[in-house]
Amino acid sequence: MERLHVYFFAVIIISADALQQADLDYIAANLDVKLSVFDNTKYDGTKHRLSLTLTNTGSKTIRPDNWSIYFYSFFMIEPDHLPSPEGYILTNYKVKLNHVKGSLFSMTPTADFPDITPNGFHYIEFFGQWWAVARSDIPPNWYITGPDLKPVNIKSTATGEKFVTRFSTVSQWKRYRVDQFNPFTPQDRYKRQKVRNFNTHTKKVIPTPKHVEVLSQQSLDLSKMMAVCTPVVSGSCALLRESSTIRKVSISGEVWNPSDEQSAKDPDTDSRSSRLISAYLADDSYRAGKERKEIVRKVSIEEKVLKYSDKDPDKTWT
Repeated sequence: MERLHVYFFAVIIISADALQQADLDYIAANLDVKLSVFDNTKYDGTKHRLSLTLTNTGSKTIRPDNWSIYFYSFFMIEPDHLPSPEGYILTNYKVKLNHVKGSLFSMTPTADFPDITPNGFHYIEFFGQWWAVARSDIPPNWYITGPDLKPVNIKSTATGEKFVTRFSTVSQWKRYRVDQFNPFTPQDRYKRQKVRNFNTHTKKVIPTPKHVEVLSQQSLDLSKMMAVCTPVVSGSCALLRESSTIRKVSISGEVWNPSDEQSAKDPDTDSRSSRLISAYLADDSYRAGKERKEIVRKVSIEEKVLKYSDKDPDKTWT
């Protein structure tokens, strides 16, 4: 008797669009991130509340695929729950936060995270430890990635982009309730910077010399001036030549006039490692001798003579 064997094969087809690199690229280019520090003072400086708005500025829907946004924070995120190996789920906002390592954190959509349609947005609130009172307290350059895909920087969080909103309320710019700081108003700045008597200004020259001996109470006349640079930093003097306010520049005893039709590049420009500029205000007096060169610095408050010898290998000014 022959037996008939019948085999049944079940073929299960799972239809799902796996996350592709093109999807990450689209999110990185079109997800507008706006972060606001909502309040520092409610918890008296122990933690601050932040609000995050993710807006889809593109033409395609952003779905809760297996992607994660990584960002840096100087402060522990959700300090009452992290760090934790399991992370922490913000149930009301459908995202999971993880402390990766050090200052690095991640944010991943949960299974019930809603689609973000074109021109749509998703709103999230969470806490950070201590306080954040300026844009510089929140690092830029967030990025998005997925399994076996290349991470992509989120364009709206790039350096220079103002993805962190303004600090315009007392609870935003104060660290805790008794913080005495308030940003200066235009009126405050005017009062603090107003100079009533220029003759009594504390800094007569900037950078301020280590020692100044005033021999006269007359004002310093800068209408006719010459900058004299030491040989050590002669390359940096090329920067001075770009200024139309300096009538003459002297490098190693050779006077340069801005009106001369010669190259502004000094032969030593590329070889000098120092970028410090030693400049002196002077008049037109210049005398050259066989054994030494003298540059006379005359101003209305005093007279100073600077000398160095050509035979001095270090060309030290005396």
